[in-house]
Amino acid sequence: MNKLEIDLYDALEKVFMEFSKREDFDEGHYCSALTHHCIELNYDLAENPINAARYILTCWAAEMEILNDKAAQKHLARSKSLH
Repeated sequence: MNKLEIDLYDALEKVFMEFSKREDFDEGHYCSALTHHCIELNYDLAENPINAARYILTCWAAEMEILNDKAAQKHLARSKSLH
């Protein structure tokens, strides 16, 4: 991660922590609203809707691969600890 990504992640973490203290906070609604906003930003900042869709799908696929790899590593670590 570069410095910009780290700073952005830290800022988003602070926003999450602030909102999570609210009594009406719902994790699903929060994530859904954040995802909607990010998709909207991609469309607003892209040259055209096709490029925006391509970028969104590329990012989604990359993030899903990362999550899948993390899950596989956790599963492997768990199975090794059982032996």
